[in-house]
This record gives sequence, structure tokens and C-alpha cells, in this order.
Amino acid sequence: MLNKNADLSVSVIIPAYNAEPWIGQALESVLALDYPADLLEIMVVDDGSSDATAEAATRALRASPAPWCVHTCARGGPGRARNLGVKLTSGKWIQFLDADDGLAKNKLSQQIRVAGRAESAVAVVYSTWDTLVLQEGAWIPARKARKPIIGKDPVADLLRSENFIATGSQLVNRTWFEKVRGFDEGRRCVEDVNLALRIAISGGLFVGCDSEAPLFFYRQHSGSLSHRDRVAFARGCADNARLAEAHWRRVYGILNPEQRVLLLQIYGHALRVLYARDREGFSALLVHVEELEPGYVPSEPRRLRQLARWIGYQPAEAVAFGYRQVKDWVAK
Repeated sequence: MLNKNADLSVSVIIPAYNAEPWIGQALESVLALDYPADLLEIMVVDDGSSDATAEAATRALRASPAPWCVHTCARGGPGRARNLGVKLTSGKWIQFLDADDGLAKNKLSQQIRVAGRAESAVAVVYSTWDTLVLQEGAWIPARKARKPIIGKDPVADLLRSENFIATGSQLVNRTWFEKVRGFDEGRRCVEDVNLALRIAISGGLFVGCDSEAPLFFYRQHSGSLSHRDRVAFARGCADNARLAEAHWRRVYGILNPEQRVLLLQIYGHALRVLYARDREGFSALLVHVEELEPGYVPSEPRRLRQLARWIGYQPAEAVAFGYRQVKDWVAK
């Protein structure tokens, strides 16, 4: 049994849906951790898979020296599966790991040193992470390792794409997770950023863990939700920006120039996606953007910005959309 009195106890929670081909590799990275087994527990939540995910996870975990469980439930989405995993475990710190990702051997031992010295207001310990892509049968780094920096304005920093903290790269304090009631189960995209924002807005602190190499590895493939459903991703990003905007207005009364520019950048990216795929959503978001910035002109791309200055943003977006359609048709 997990030592429930240990301040350094960690629950590894793995939501899995039709993950039979790769969940074994994810669990191998967990079993290879250089962390005491008596301070660790492993929970796989099989989220209504139609393949042999549960059986594959069970086979991989039979050799685990740490207590483990494979729990099956009806399909409810990643947020619900993660929340359920938290309810079924007891560690003070929570390590979320998607079923197709991996942890460095020293991930927990490095981060727990920071967590152990942390004050009670520290809600998240984060670290450098890397994206891997599949090329010729091998997973290789896609870009320079990502090193988020969360500073004095954590809400703004969490919104910036260069500061994205991959879910698996974090170690989350259970008290703060429960304080904000966990993941929003109605969200299927960018729900991790939404959780982080709510923690920051509630006063939870984010502390970085320095490491020479990445401590978490995100495997990027065509099955990733953000690649399958660009509309859901755009809506999620815009909703998170609206959450931050409401917080800033509530606390400060007005937006400062940096906050305004950041919000307009996020809304602008969402508008481009929504115009092509969700015209009703585009119109609703544009109303809000024009309230924030009357006569809105996007900052990028450059040609769209120039055209919007001449004929207005929405007509310019229509022209750009038509151009992309013709270009795609010619390419076929």
C-alpha cells in the first residue's frame, strides 16, 4: 500500500482510450523511474476502449514493485478519466501521463526535490520537455526542447504558446487540483491549459525544476486531438483567453497593453480557423474582439493585415478564404 502519510508520495495517473499499440511503452517509462516504489502508485483508467488497452496495461504492470490498478469505465473523455484517476488514488503529488507519452527515468526524483522544499502555495512543479515525431519507424526530437518560464504574471505566461506546459511534464499538488475541482470534463481540447489557468487564478504558484535534459516526452502524431479537430482547439484557446480576460478585468478593472495584445493574438488565430469551419462561432467571437479593439485589424499574416486595413477585417478574411480554396483546388 502507498504510504499515505508521506509528503513525497506520487500517484501516476494514465487515462487511456484505444491505446493498445503504445500504452506498453508509456508504462515501461513509469516502471523505469528511479523513484521509491513505496512512495509510488500507478492508476490506468481505461476510458471505454474498444481494443485490448486494459489487457495490454495489465501485462505491462504485472512486474511493477509499486501498487497498481487498471480501472475500466464508460467513455467520458480525458478530463473525466483523469479526475476519476485522482479520486481513486491518494498520493500528495499527481503525475498525469497520456498513454502514448513517456517520462525520463529521473523525472519524479528531480521534481520531487523541488516539491519537497516547496511552500504550501506551490501547486505545480514543471520542467523542460520535448516533442517526438515518428520518422522511418523511430521517434526523434521534433524541435529544440521546450523550456517554459512562468513568471510574475502566471496567467499571461500560461497563455503564451512558447510557455506551454505539457500535461505530463508537470507534478501537480493534489490539494490545489481538488481546490479547483480538477479538469473541466466538458472540454476535449486544451483542457490542460484551462486547468493551469484556474489554478493560477486561484493563487496557486508554478515553480520550475531545472534539468539538463527534458524530463517528459510528448509523442506527436496524426491521432492527437488538436490535429484532428482544429475547430475544437481554436474554440478552446479562445475560451481560455476569455477566462484570463475576465480575471484581469475583475482584478484590475482594465487591461494593460501587453494583456490586450496577447488576447488579440489568441483571438486572431481562433478567428482564422473558425471562419473556415464554424462561421457562427466566428461571428460571435468577432463581436467580442471588436468590442475589445474597435476596427480590429489582425497583426498577422502581413498580407491579411494590409488587406484588412483597406476593406475591413471580415471582408479581408472572406477574400483570404476564397484564395485558399482556389489554391487548394489547383493543387489537386
